[in-house]
Amino acid sequence: MSTAADSGSDNLPPARSSSRSIKVPTLFVVGDKDQYCTTDACTPRPYYSDKGDLKATVVPDSGHDVQLHKSATQTNAAILQWVKDAVS
Repeated sequence: MSTAADSGSDNLPPARSSSRSIKVPTLFVVGDKDQYCTTDACTPRPYYSDKGDLKATVVPDSGHDVQLHKSATQTNAAILQWVKDAVS
């Protein structure tokens, strides 16, 4: 999935999203201060199949690149815990 800003179109219907073909557990991670992926512009649920078992994590006080933020260690720990839970 991409944001409207990344795709060049804010009119892509959720049913046409390539993310709807994902049928495995999926983690969506976004910074709460991400200027490209605000709550209004980046609501992932309709873009994914129910079979994808989508989980979302919002990283507090972080922007678009959560891996470059000073909280990356905690974000990585949360991602690794999700992976552990998803594959066990």
